[in-house]
Amino acid sequence: MKFTESGLEGVKAELSRLDDLMESKGLVRAGQWDYERVTYDKKFSMIEGTFYLRIQGYAVEGDIGRGQAVIELMTPLLGKHYYPHG
Repeated sequence: MKFTESGLEGVKAELSRLDDLMESKGLVRAGQWDYERVTYDKKFSMIEGTFYLRIQGYAVEGDIGRGQAVIELMTPLLGKHYYPHG
């Protein structure tokens, strides 16, 4: 599910500031990046299943690998973890 009109689409921020902000809100980047894109996830476990809030972004300036980039955020997503059993 996409969260349209969240106010995050198109917002630009320096990678270091974005990492600090996302971490303070419980969103983790971990190893989910390449030189042009980043992904922040927050896990929600409940009776109905496991869900992830995902916020993605891409570099409009600089290099994520060097830790010096300006990131433009995309539309936040909510997805359900599904593992087929049997």
